[in-house]
Amino acid sequence: MTPPVRLGEQSVAWVESEILAINAARISGQSDEQIKQLVKKLVSDRKELCGAAA
Repeated sequence: MTPPVRLGEQSVAWVESEILAINAARISGQSDEQIKQLVKKLVSDRKELCGAAA
């Protein structure tokens, strides 16, 4: 899974689009290694997006 996003001191959430992408990959039968690569890409994309917003 991708890491959660901190919403507050005691609250976290996950990005819906990331969860949907991981679920779709699982349903389509991708291997654990393929899922790991997808998660790495999703995390990288999130970092790029956050960096662009700053």
